[in-house]
Amino acid sequence: MTSCTPNEGKSTLTVNLARTLGEAGKKVILIDADLRKSVLVGRHRVGKVQGLTHYLSGQSTLEDVIYETNFDLFHIIFAGTLAPSPTELLGNKYFSKM
Repeated sequence: MTSCTPNEGKSTLTVNLARTLGEAGKKVILIDADLRKSVLVGRHRVGKVQGLTHYLSGQSTLEDVIYETNFDLFHIIFAGTLAPSPTELLGNKYFSKM
């Protein structure tokens, strides 16, 4: 999901869509790839987590960064810590492997 300006409901819409797909019997992994200004961890009151940046930098395995939610068949990968060069992380071998 994308839009031109902040606070247009992208995160809320995306989470609700993923949850609805899970409720419909589809397996869903929501990947928060906003490596500059992610809001999902803060909005969902999740403590310190290993996220996409940890996986892409080789610090964690993919299994370590996939989190269950309270909804059936809906899992999430949070963005992780701020990355100094997100474009390099998103273009590396780990992202292709994922």
